[in-house]
Amino acid sequence: MNLTPKQVAGLSLIVVVLIVLANGLFVVRETQQALVLTLGKIDRIAANPGLNFKIPFYQQIHFLDK
Repeated sequence: MNLTPKQVAGLSLIVVVLIVLANGLFVVRETQQALVLTLGKIDRIAANPGLNFKIPFYQQIHFLDK
């Protein structure tokens, strides 16, 4: 299977996008809350359980028990 340079670039881009999206997702459990920190300051509190999103490599998450 021979891939052209455009195909390799396209596949590489897809892999990078998937990695960034995977790093941006986090789950808040029913017994937790999450602090979303942007540059060390509290940006928001994720209190509802479920799937949430953060900006990868820019925001940090700290989980707290309710």
